[in-house]
Amino acid sequence: GLLVLVIIYIGSILVFALRYGSFQATLSQQRLTIGYGLLNRTEVVFHQDKIQALVIEENWIKRRFKRAHLSLHIISASGEEEKLLLHPFIRVSDIDGFLERFLPRFKQLVPEQRAADRGFFYIVRWPLLGYASLFLALNGALYFWLPEVIRYIGLVLFLFLPLYYVLARSGYRHTRYGYENDLFVLRKQLVNRETIYAPRLKIEAFSGHVSRFLEEKSILKFRITLRGSTGFDAGYF
Repeated sequence: GLLVLVIIYIGSILVFALRYGSFQATLSQQRLTIGYGLLNRTEVVFHQDKIQALVIEENWIKRRFKRAHLSLHIISASGEEEKLLLHPFIRVSDIDGFLERFLPRFKQLVPEQRAADRGFFYIVRWPLLGYASLFLALNGALYFWLPEVIRYIGLVLFLFLPLYYVLARSGYRHTRYGYENDLFVLRKQLVNRETIYAPRLKIEAFSGHVSRFLEEKSILKFRITLRGSTGFDAGYF
């Protein structure tokens, strides 16, 4: 099983290199051109005014190497929303310089408004319940299929649950929002981290959602909606 995982991981690196190799970004008269691909070349050209939001994605592995994935939400010529690659694998320390050169409207901010601590339970309960149900079903299958000596080996999977809880608890402390001048920033994190930067004039709606039970606890989830019906939500604040 470990050998299969290693092969899959190496294969994903090769696919990543073939897909995003020969990456190039150029800027000319407010028009940004993004090109990438070793086998199949893709090039996208768009005007900066079409950009609705910048998204910085960092999964758990990329954060260990201080790398990130940049993408953009834009409005196409047909008026529909599209998600485009901006940079597939960039050093976190290089993001500010990259944005200053290609997207001067955007810059990294440190959001200061933290999510409510009491809201963590309502964020993590369904993932934990889902993983526990999956592991329980898997162990039930192993109990009937495997010999008696190793039929309980699947119980080791339940050790993943407290590990996930600790990682999610640590990450939830970084779930925040903030703003500076014309730029609104929303950071969502459990194990992976996603940071959204949206010019405030691009936000079509700001809505809050709360149940009667959570209303008594004075916490809610909110959602920002951009043109093209793109929405980002986070909670609880």
